[in-house]
Amino acid sequence: TGKTTSLFEHYRNEAYFIRDYDNYMWDNYENQDVVVFDRFHSQVNFDMMVNYLEPIPLDLGRRYSNMFGNFNTVFILSNEMLEKQYSFERSQNYDTWSGFYDRINFVIELTREKAYIEKISDDVSIEDLKRVLPTNLFEKLDYSKMPGRIAFERVEQVKMYEVTPDDELPF
Repeated sequence: TGKTTSLFEHYRNEAYFIRDYDNYMWDNYENQDVVVFDRFHSQVNFDMMVNYLEPIPLDLGRRYSNMFGNFNTVFILSNEMLEKQYSFERSQNYDTWSGFYDRINFVIELTREKAYIEKISDDVSIEDLKRVLPTNLFEKLDYSKMPGRIAFERVEQVKMYEVTPDDELPF
């Protein structure tokens, strides 16, 4: 469906792509603003993942010297639905899992033809989506199913914009 390729082409050197989820997954991080967890299926310790989604600098464990993460945008790319991520935590302690879910500002399910918004926080506007999504993905957005799996993103300063299927979009 082009999840990884679209983000790679859009962000190039601005993004740090993680595909190897071992203890040294941050070894080559160099203060990129965007972090992409690619082919994700709950490989990262749950508590650490919740920390990565917090809007504060975090000490990243690296092999030779730790460094603080200064990223402000996180994408999680997965072929699994969000509800299947961290299923043990979800089944054992739903309140804790909800904290993870609440840190995710939007979820988009991508098909070859369209992209469906499955979740969007109240504080994320359409302009925010336009700003962070690659153009080819943004243009595929279908608003008919608005309240999955491609992009989860944290935004620090956003404005409200409510969309219903009947609204005309401002672009």
